[in-house]
Amino acid sequence: MKAGNSLNRDIHAHHKPMDDLERKKQLKELKIK
Repeated sequence: MKAGNSLNRDIHAHHKPMDDLERKKQLKELKIK
């Protein structure tokens, strides 16, 4: 369980920057629409 949790944390840490970019893209798209 501990190994899995640390792995998940690493994955989340790696994806966070992309999530921010995706959110900004979605906000821009919503504003355009």
